[in-house]
Amino acid sequence: MINLSVYNTSGKEVDTIKVDESVFGGKVKYPLLKQAIVMYHANKRVGTAATKNKSLVAGFDEKTVCRKNTR
Repeated sequence: MINLSVYNTSGKEVDTIKVDESVFGGKVKYPLLKQAIVMYHANKRVGTAATKNKSLVAGFDEKTVCRKNTR
């Protein structure tokens, strides 16, 4: 038997209940556990990728771009 704590909406422990271990299946599915861990770490990453817009490109000039596109 496993003792589980029961909490109210304010986060205080109000009760404990006993649950039979067989309710949880009793077998760990390792591929599923690995997927959950990989997903957890992937969601913690902060994306730093960026693309350059017109103002960040070196040597950008509106007139040059217009001339190149009209030929």
